[in-house]
Amino acid sequence: MVSVAIIMVMESIVVYGQAKYSETTLLNSTVSNLSLAVRSAQVYGVSVKEFAPGSNEFSAGYGLEFNMLTASMKTGYISFADRGTRNGVYDSQDFSCPKGGSSECIEKTLLPPGYLLSNICEISTNNTENCSVGRLAITFVRPGTDAHMVFFDLLGGLDSFSSVKGARVTIVSPSGQSKSVIVYITGQISIQ
Repeated sequence: MVSVAIIMVMESIVVYGQAKYSETTLLNSTVSNLSLAVRSAQVYGVSVKEFAPGSNEFSAGYGLEFNMLTASMKTGYISFADRGTRNGVYDSQDFSCPKGGSSECIEKTLLPPGYLLSNICEISTNNTENCSVGRLAITFVRPGTDAHMVFFDLLGGLDSFSSVKGARVTIVSPSGQSKSVIVYITGQISIQ
């Protein structure tokens, strides 16, 4: 009886540790994929990439849109091509990412179930962070490698910060673990 109880205690410790390990690994993978998506937008933005095969459209900037204004938008992000007016933002309010025609959407990336965007912060040059950001668009446009950032407040209104150094996008796991991707206006990307 005692040995069975000891085995059950050891088994529950292993199962709990495995679940926590799996969640941490998935969070790390999710944040790494987000970092790679930013880097891909940067590469597409500074190189000559045709928007769609046969479109003969080579002048678009490329970027990512993060939006926390509704619960469903916190579950992922949009990769987009800044076409037409080239205003540095994803022009559609349609988070379903329609394709074709004048749509700017390239891909909608959903976070794993239970994982959410938890924070979008503006980082100023004095290293203070303002996390009252509801929406963020980061774009890259040829010929520079710099990131162009457009911030919106929690009500969806355009927010103009002075002395912006970068932006932090934080993802949280179901148990509350969090990790961030920081994109600097110089084009540097880091994971914390």
